[in-house]
Amino acid sequence: MYTGLLEVLTWKRRLLLVRLGNEKSKEAVTEILKEEKEVLKQLTDLNEYWSITYHVIDLFQDETKRMATENHPLLNTPPEPNQIHAVTLHYHILYVWNILNGKGEQAAKYLERLIELLEKRPERIQDEPNAYMTALGNKIGMLLQTRQLEEVPSLIRKIRNVPTDFNIKNKQKISLKLLLRTYNIELELYRDSGQYEKGVALIEEVKTLIHREYKNISEEYILQFYYQFAYIYFMQKDYSKALDWLNRLVNESFEDSRMDLQIYARLLVLMIHLELDNIIVLKYAIAAYRRFLKKRRKLEVFEKILLRFFSKICMALSYEHPAMFRQLYADLFDSEEEILTRDHLDYLDFRAWIEGHLEK
Repeated sequence: MYTGLLEVLTWKRRLLLVRLGNEKSKEAVTEILKEEKEVLKQLTDLNEYWSITYHVIDLFQDETKRMATENHPLLNTPPEPNQIHAVTLHYHILYVWNILNGKGEQAAKYLERLIELLEKRPERIQDEPNAYMTALGNKIGMLLQTRQLEEVPSLIRKIRNVPTDFNIKNKQKISLKLLLRTYNIELELYRDSGQYEKGVALIEEVKTLIHREYKNISEEYILQFYYQFAYIYFMQKDYSKALDWLNRLVNESFEDSRMDLQIYARLLVLMIHLELDNIIVLKYAIAAYRRFLKKRRKLEVFEKILLRFFSKICMALSYEHPAMFRQLYADLFDSEEEILTRDHLDYLDFRAWIEGHLEK
């Protein structure tokens, strides 16, 4: 609490001068001035750490600034352990810098140091819990990126338990965004691992949270949750509930938020209507999808292939469907060109859906 310390030192100096006068207080005042100078240096360093933290991406992208930052004395020499705020920013910057440099292992080491440091100082977590929760969230992100999922559930629990574990009574200190992210990640884990019953149980918990905090949740997170709910119900083959959530997503005005999810949601609508054999509705949904995209961007290759498939299957007899699904699989996955990336399939697994029909 450097600003508070400066105020205390100022009063100490004033009181010494009043009580003892200039001559008798000279030695003691000189020591106070030295201490003030050290506190001001720490404040200046902290200001510089915050400046680097807020501009780290800009600094990395500019070649001249990148070189200067890499040689910055504050980043090459850790602060004293008792300067906890500066140490926290020091390791956070080094973590981000190494991520930007593509040095994942080195970034993970700095992140571990940061987490260990904070866990040794519970009073720091109690005072500013979001630094700790952010560090844990960053670790989850790295584990998801490398598909090391075993530790993720325990880290999610750690983040959610911060208020109780550290006796944080002021709920405003806790970042709602960080909590929402843990729910989003947990839903993804259940979805990707096929634990749909657990996913459905968690949906009820998330719905309660959304209802309670709706005004405080960004539309991007609302949209993400609607999509997650729909996809889990779709994978569980509860198509009516999946459609309920997709209709909410489509009918609410999200403007240009997460356009990728808005597009996948509309593709999922087409898939569900085909599953339900709602051919008339499917024809209207195809036209609505075309109109939606026409206002925003050009169709991608995989979208053209899928729309062609859905348009043809509306006109086909049921015995023709297997051959059409085989052709769709060949068009999307047997091409020399990579039409669908892992990112596409993470959001909507077209491969699994087509293979499921081929197995029938």
